[in-house]
Amino acid sequence: MIRVISSVVLISALVATACSDDSPTAPPVPGSVGGQVTSDTWFQVDPMQFTAVIVDGKMSWTDPDGMYLVEGVTPGNQELITTRWDHQVHVDTVSITAGQLTTHDVVLMYPD
Repeated sequence: MIRVISSVVLISALVATACSDDSPTAPPVPGSVGGQVTSDTWFQVDPMQFTAVIVDGKMSWTDPDGMYLVEGVTPGNQELITTRWDHQVHVDTVSITAGQLTTHDVVLMYPD
């Protein structure tokens, strides 16, 4: 009798699982973030070339105009780290939207 009850319970569980709507969902569509990195001195604002921008484990380098683009970023709030050897590290939180470009400019400061 115990075997019959166990089989009935097992079959009921399998049927409930097969009929449930717990099908796997597709991963979120990644977004991207881009903008310009500049340095604000007391006399002018300069685009910052050769600056690393890191988001969601992905990295980009700025071009001669200080522009960067990081693609394939997971949607949601992400930490954006901007660093260059002669400036302070800058950290921001950016909100990434699936399938869209988020624009985020950064102003780096010289060390105190």
